[in-house]
Amino acid sequence: MWATGLETDGSQHMKGFWSVVFPMETQLTTPGRAKLALNRIRKEWVNAWGGVHTWEEDVSRQGSGVITTNIFGLVGFQYGQSQFGWEMVKCAAMAPEQDRMPGAFVEMIPPGGSNFIQLWSVGPFLDMLVRGLGGVEPNANQHSILLSPVLPSDLTHFRFERLQVGEHVFSFSHYLQDDGIETSITHHSGSVPLNVKFCVKGRNISSISIDSTSVPTETSEHSTFGYIQSIVKMTVPVGQTKRIRVPRD
Repeated sequence: MWATGLETDGSQHMKGFWSVVFPMETQLTTPGRAKLALNRIRKEWVNAWGGVHTWEEDVSRQGSGVITTNIFGLVGFQYGQSQFGWEMVKCAAMAPEQDRMPGAFVEMIPPGGSNFIQLWSVGPFLDMLVRGLGGVEPNANQHSILLSPVLPSDLTHFRFERLQVGEHVFSFSHYLQDDGIETSITHHSGSVPLNVKFCVKGRNISSISIDSTSVPTETSEHSTFGYIQSIVKMTVPVGQTKRIRVPRD
């Protein structure tokens, strides 16, 4: 596990803070070390409410910091642990139900003596959904996006409406069907076609269907996150929709 304290003499110590997740969130570690640290985070920094602030022998009585839960979930999604990411989404989503200010994202669950509303509790929650669950990585300068959506085991579909990347506005849906998973990408506005790199995480697939045409994939190991990925590239002209179908496991 990562050290979280640096003394004046340069020595490093484990202080038990939730900042143990930062080397993964900033993508500064290797896949092997990330996997080891994430496995410990799941076991030692998470309780029924979500991610906790400080490691203890028993964290079950601690309140969960919503920002902590959000970042744990985002990192889980990014490193291919989508079920853990989804559990963190469900935990953090309880924030607006707390009694201090219903409808707003409080600092902690249950809130206790925490601040009743914090922007850092809601902003990274959206990040966990869009970049984590949706797998959206934008590059506005190149008129492009990387899209690597996932469906945890108890989720059958989701849809993001009118996301903006630079001058482009697009929507996409991700649906589980009997014979596979279908993703539809609609390009609403922009001066040029939107370049899309579509990635299937954790699977080695030789081809993917785009608008009923089989397209060969490029398969590789992700250099940062360590999982196998199968990728196809396409352009989506303004006003058009592309439909991608991936066979089930």
